[in-house]
Amino acid sequence: MEKELIQELYRLSNARNVPGVKRLFAADFRENAPVAANGVEDYLRLRPDIFANDQTRYVIEVLFTDGNGTVTAYLKVKNGEKTVRRIVDIFAVKDGKIAEHWSVCQSA
Repeated sequence: MEKELIQELYRLSNARNVPGVKRLFAADFRENAPVAANGVEDYLRLRPDIFANDQTRYVIEVLFTDGNGTVTAYLKVKNGEKTVRRIVDIFAVKDGKIAEHWSVCQSA
């Protein structure tokens, strides 16, 4: 279930379905990026390329869970056929919702 939740997050993100993305997050979601505040709005704010450009999409390379609520994803962000960024996302899932997020990004 945890892994499927994160797959759904990327699927909805690629579809630019902001209301769908928002429903996956816990009300008290915590974003651990040093440049962001807590809450789903800041999670979305940090991803303007996905939600503003219909040529940009997430491509999951590896997705795994520890079975205790932590899901890790290794992704490519592609613009058309060009990889523009690589990301490692780590999510804490609690009660079927995304409760916390950490990430490391690198330009390709």
